[in-house]
Amino acid sequence: MSRLPQSSLGTIVCCGKIAANMKVVALSLLASVAFAFAIPNQSLAKRAFNSGWNPLGDTSTILTSDPTIESWGPLRVDAFGRGQESQLLHNYWDGQWHNWQAIGGPISTEPTAVSWGNNRIDVFALGIDSAIHTSRWDGSTWSAWTSIGGAFISPPKVVSWREGRLDLFVVGTDSALYRSFYDGESWSEFENLGGEIIAEQPAAVTWGEGHIDVLVRGTDHTLWLKRFDNGWKEWVALGGELITRPTAISWGPGRVDVFAVGLDTVARHKYYDGAWSPWKSLRERATSIIAPCSWREGHLDIFVRGTDSEIHHSAYIDGSWRNWESTGEEKFHSPPACVARADHHYDVIAVGSDSVAYTLSRT
Repeated sequence: MSRLPQSSLGTIVCCGKIAANMKVVALSLLASVAFAFAIPNQSLAKRAFNSGWNPLGDTSTILTSDPTIESWGPLRVDAFGRGQESQLLHNYWDGQWHNWQAIGGPISTEPTAVSWGNNRIDVFALGIDSAIHTSRWDGSTWSAWTSIGGAFISPPKVVSWREGRLDLFVVGTDSALYRSFYDGESWSEFENLGGEIIAEQPAAVTWGEGHIDVLVRGTDHTLWLKRFDNGWKEWVALGGELITRPTAISWGPGRVDVFAVGLDTVARHKYYDGAWSPWKSLRERATSIIAPCSWREGHLDIFVRGTDSEIHHSAYIDGSWRNWESTGEEKFHSPPACVARADHHYDVIAVGSDSVAYTLSRT
């Protein structure tokens, strides 16, 4: 079994007791830090949000996982989460939100969803048997909740780089990264891609046919890259001292943006545009992963839960980051999730302190 190399130029490697101490310090900081947020850019806030947070469907439905959100068209948004009885729950927007419905399960992790075309969406989660399970929407019905096998310890992440193609990544019981792909007919056997990875959802992004970047937090708490470019490349260390899993997005060919929270509990960003940039502080204390979305080339919106338990927003426009702003006084206990469905349109979802899902949109 291949493993990540133990050292690499420009990488701070920590392991054993050092890594454990880092984790304790980071958790302590998250629990106790107080931070003065940057003064919000009011013109940006007014432009960005048409209305405040609203319940997503009926308020009697309780979510017991982080939510996920996906879109297959400008007039469609699909949301997923785990219910009180470990069932996979689904809701959708087609001009209005509906009530939550169970479409599968039982599941043990938050679900993930991906769309590769109009009226097509696939949703995945880890079952209580530790195998990957899936269902798909074909425009009229959901397929049966089906196992594609394996035994894993993290939620899966799935990407699509063309119609009919899906690539799934997940962490195995040996802390290695595994991959399976769907070719339009069937799923492949799981392939061991090596690595020493923390048991959390990998980040994966594609910016062209035959190209995938998988980004993970290693057991040394640094960022590692596994790239597929018409064949798998060696693992590459990208540095950082991270206390959250990375998230990633691409807004165009040859561009990848990665986000994570550093040891100092501050949100951080790095990007690839032919070469990797250094990590850059985004000057915002965070208590969750960072949720990015993009509705056009050169534009990013990111959302994070702040130390006040509110969801905070910043945007990358014309080559620079805007000031952070609170999206409202509502308190949340889940990270946000975001999806862009058309130019100037995105939707955000998060689970409130009452365990009910809420949504915020820009239209």
